[in-house]
Amino acid sequence: MVGQAGRLYFDRRVRHHPLFTGCREPCLYPLSRVCLMDLIVVGLNHRSAPIEVRELVAFSEEEILEVLAHTHREETLSEAILLSTCNRTEFYGLSTDNGAAEMYIRNLIVEKKHVDLEAHPGYAYTLTRNESVRHLLRVAAGLDSLVLGESQILGQVRRAHELSLESGACGIVLNRILQSAVSVGKRVRNETRIGAGAVSVASAASELASKIFEDLKTRKVLLIGVGEMGALTARHMVERGVRQLVIANRTYSKAEELSCELGGKAAPLDRLDECLAEADIVISSTGATAPIVTRERMQPIVNGRGSRPLYVIDIALPRDFESSIAELDGVFLHDLDDMKVLVDRNLGNRREEIPKAEAIVEQELENFCSWRSSLAATPVIKKLRERVEALRKQELERHRKKFCRDDREQVDLLTESLVNKILHPLMNHVRDWSNSGELGAQRIDTLYEAFDLERPGEDSKKKP
Repeated sequence: MVGQAGRLYFDRRVRHHPLFTGCREPCLYPLSRVCLMDLIVVGLNHRSAPIEVRELVAFSEEEILEVLAHTHREETLSEAILLSTCNRTEFYGLSTDNGAAEMYIRNLIVEKKHVDLEAHPGYAYTLTRNESVRHLLRVAAGLDSLVLGESQILGQVRRAHELSLESGACGIVLNRILQSAVSVGKRVRNETRIGAGAVSVASAASELASKIFEDLKTRKVLLIGVGEMGALTARHMVERGVRQLVIANRTYSKAEELSCELGGKAAPLDRLDECLAEADIVISSTGATAPIVTRERMQPIVNGRGSRPLYVIDIALPRDFESSIAELDGVFLHDLDDMKVLVDRNLGNRREEIPKAEAIVEQELENFCSWRSSLAATPVIKKLRERVEALRKQELERHRKKFCRDDREQVDLLTESLVNKILHPLMNHVRDWSNSGELGAQRIDTLYEAFDLERPGEDSKKKP
């Protein structure tokens, strides 16, 4: 429903907005008002709060839909999105009153999670205006992640967008911001190397293996241990092209389960010597409290391999292979310290890409700000031009019989040029007003009233 000039409008029954795409049930308001609304984010992350606090305010997808649907029925926030991962919980909203919006979000967390953020000073943060937009863009780019440049966060931002759409809490502004966030994430990963190189022990082990052998498809890889680290390493190895994977574990059923998932073969731990004799690469990550492969045990295995080298990547702590094994001919042993060197080097390379990534964030932020500024100006400029053009043609038609054909063409060109010259300075003022807060919004509203222009979202009606 459209109110009087100078008021804020909400009509949640209207399903289609003339400048709105992508949202299933937008929250509506006049576009002349959109520049008065600020994006606010209230949240906490791995930098601001320990995991004991973060886990208290984590939301499942079902909870997110419930919270956003509740928010959609209120008018404190006109649009909202909730991003909840293992490393952050952030509530974004669009509002004309940042103070009221922050209080609303904090109270919502108390209501839904029984956690008062005031009781944990310093753990939560609040950002508004361009800082909140910049923050979301940096999050999507992986610049605010626990692991710099990690790609999983982009998928999580996409999913948060989908949930906001599904709940009906996503409007034209948040929809555009989230599109910008996804664009930033893609550009940063395509135009920089911030996501290149292994930065976890599991990925470092697989990267090292791929550096040892250019083609892993023809190499036999033995994985010892199927704990969390071992299973993750096995998946990385398969992603890098390993086709001959043997998984050995003390509990055979677990080895069988993982090998079935990854297309490898399972082996009981009592066949370890046989497996070591056949392998080209060994990755070991058991939970043993002492080495499971000693130099004494390894010597006859090495003797039986002939000149074939064996590369052992021991990522267990305590180590699974005695360090003296590295002294045996043809055995190349790498441990966690070697993985750390590789990870640190890759992290250093990623940090060098930060300025490029930040520049992309700033470009997309500038694009968003330009788009948002145009929201209030574009509809009124379009409607005013249409209104004046209709009047011009109406008057030309009324007096057309007074002119010959050649004169009519000249008069048409003359009046068109005159109208453009009259409207040009006014259009420039309208664009300035769209960035002038409340006073600018009132002036734009006055134009709608003075020229009896149809407002965005208003049912079409004939103009006299």
